[in-house]
Amino acid sequence: MAFSFKPGIPYYYQIKEDLKRQIQEGVLTPGEKIPTENDLVKEYQVSRPTIRQALAELVQEGLLVRTRGRGTFVAHSLITDNARVFTTFMGPGQWESVTSQVIHYAVRPAAPNVEKALGLKPDSTVVELMVLLQRRNERLAYRTFFIPSGFLPDPSRLDFDHGPIFPLLQEEYGFIVYSAVQTFYAAGAGKEEARILEVRPGTPIMIWEGVLYTKDSRPLAYVRTVFRGASFHFTIVQGQEVEGVAPGEKLGAGMMDAW
Repeated sequence: MAFSFKPGIPYYYQIKEDLKRQIQEGVLTPGEKIPTENDLVKEYQVSRPTIRQALAELVQEGLLVRTRGRGTFVAHSLITDNARVFTTFMGPGQWESVTSQVIHYAVRPAAPNVEKALGLKPDSTVVELMVLLQRRNERLAYRTFFIPSGFLPDPSRLDFDHGPIFPLLQEEYGFIVYSAVQTFYAAGAGKEEARILEVRPGTPIMIWEGVLYTKDSRPLAYVRTVFRGASFHFTIVQGQEVEGVAPGEKLGAGMMDAW
């Protein structure tokens, strides 16, 4: 059965996410050689450059590894750990010159990975919102929100250009971010990430991605943040109890309170 592409989403991205799903679900196992580019071209019925871009980004994200003369293989799993309190750090006085700006807004069909993460029905739509963080003329990071359209029946009511996103959702709709399940990892900037951050492809970046939940455990948003690696330090505090942090307060929030 041929792969079914969704309209409005780049083919290479959908192929990348489908291969990522196969890795996560164990269809492709660590150390296994993936199909050749020719086989993938036939399977997805797309051009070779499209396949190459999808594979290149999976290599940059650490999910695939290339061995000269042998082919491309599924990488062995990364070591994971739990973080109780996660914060970002730029140094004293550096936040004062940082500004945020909405650079993309659209209502579109949910990509397969977003659909799965948010538990959406097939062909559901999401509000896609991208916020750029910059200091003077330097692009530091960007965050993309994917919010189920059902949560935002009238997005035009929200003034996304002024103020952080989630206080607006709380004010207009009463939604409060109560918990999050997230992943944080290093990678090399892919073509799209390099374009947005205005860096060269392969530049070190840090990626935060995960699902935010309301108090009644409904998925409120899938969020992906890309940090320019050289511009940030990150601190993780672990333990059963962290002094001064109330349960549910800023646990894994990262820069959420800043944007």
